[in-house]
Amino acid sequence: MKRLFPFLVVVVLLAIPTFIFIFRTPSTSPWEVLRVLKIHEDNIRALAVDGDNVYAASNKGQFIYSNDGGETWAFEFIDSLELRSIAVNEEFIYLATAGDPAIIYQSKRDHIDFVPVFHQTGSGWFIDAMKPDGEKGFWVFGDNRYQIDSIYSTQEPVLIAVDTFRIPTLLHFTYQPSDSSNGSLKNLYGDFYFQNNSNPKVSKVQQIGDFSVQAFWNLPIHLKGEHGYAAGNACLQVDGDRIDIVTGGQFSNWISSTDAGKNWAVLPLPYAKRNSSGAFGIALSENKGVIVGGDYAADTLSENTTFYTRTGGENWFPAKGVNGYLSDVVYLGEGAFMATGTQGTCWTLNSGQTWEFINDRSFNTLEINVNGDIWLAGESGIGRAKVKVN
Repeated sequence: MKRLFPFLVVVVLLAIPTFIFIFRTPSTSPWEVLRVLKIHEDNIRALAVDGDNVYAASNKGQFIYSNDGGETWAFEFIDSLELRSIAVNEEFIYLATAGDPAIIYQSKRDHIDFVPVFHQTGSGWFIDAMKPDGEKGFWVFGDNRYQIDSIYSTQEPVLIAVDTFRIPTLLHFTYQPSDSSNGSLKNLYGDFYFQNNSNPKVSKVQQIGDFSVQAFWNLPIHLKGEHGYAAGNACLQVDGDRIDIVTGGQFSNWISSTDAGKNWAVLPLPYAKRNSSGAFGIALSENKGVIVGGDYAADTLSENTTFYTRTGGENWFPAKGVNGYLSDVVYLGEGAFMATGTQGTCWTLNSGQTWEFINDRSFNTLEINVNGDIWLAGESGIGRAKVKVN
C-alpha cells in the first residue's frame, strides 16, 4: 500500500480550502455552522463516524480520516479503484471497492495500515454496501455474476450463447482468526465463488483467511433486472439480527429479515423501471422508517422518490416535499430523519410524511454520531452540522 509522507500530508492540507456556510434555519430547530473539507476533483460515497472519529473513502482510492472531530485530517492512498463502502467496529476498519475487481481491505483502527482480505478478480462482483455485524466482522451486499450457459440452438445441440447478469447477493464475513495468524491481517488474492450450481438457494460457508464467509442465496429477488446501488453505502442496514435491503432497476423492493437472514419478507416499491432508478437508502428505527431513492440519471424528478412507514415496513407511503433524487438517509430521533443527495439535503420532523430542503449543496452520504453531529460527504467534500431535535 502506498502512503503519503507526513510532510506531503501537511502540504496537501494547507492547499485544501475550508468553506463555511450555514444551512437555512428550519422553523423549529437551530443549525450550527457546517464546515466542509474540500477534496480536489474527487467524490466520497463511503462515510462512517464514531464519536470524534470520522472515516471516509473516495472514488480515487483515498482513505480520509480525523480523530478530533474534523479539526485535523490525514490521508492514505489505498488503491486507484473506487472505494464506495465502509464498515467500522471497535477494532477494525473495512473498505471495499465497487468492483472489477472487488476488493475488501482491513485495517486496525489504532494503526492505519490497510491490507486486502478479499480479492475477487475479474468482473464477478459489484459491492453496493457493507455494514458492521456488531462484533468484529461485517455484512456485504452486492451484485454477483450469475451465468446461464444452457442457451442452445433449436436446430442442433450446440451452445450458442452464454447469458451473464448480476443478481443481488448478501455475504456475512465473521471474523475468526486462526491460531497461526498471531493477530496479523492476512493478504489474500484469487477467485472466490459462492454459487452452488446444483441449488442456488442453499447458503454456503467458506473459510477465507481469518473470516468464515456465508453466502445467502435465499433472498426473494428477481434473477434478472434487480440490483443494489453503491451511491452512498446506504442500501443495506444491519441492527443485530435485523437486516434491511433496498433494491432498484427493473424491479425495486424492500427486503427484510429479523433472524439474521434465515427468512425474508419482501414488499415491492413503486419506483420507475429503469436501470438508473429505484431505492438507494434506508433508515429504520423500530416502527418508523424512510426509504429514499429516485433516478440518479434524472435527479430532478421528484415523483415517488421517498417513502415512509410507521408500521415497521408493513406499509410504505409516498412522502411530500422532496425535490428530487436522494441517496442516503439517517434517523435523528423523535420522528426526525435527514436525507441527502445530488439535489441537496432535506429533513422531516413527522417521521417522513413531509420534508423540507435546508441546503442545495450536493452530497452522497451522511451519518450521525452520539454527540448529535451530522457528517455529510460527497463531491462537495466532507461537512459537519449540528442540530438539536426537541
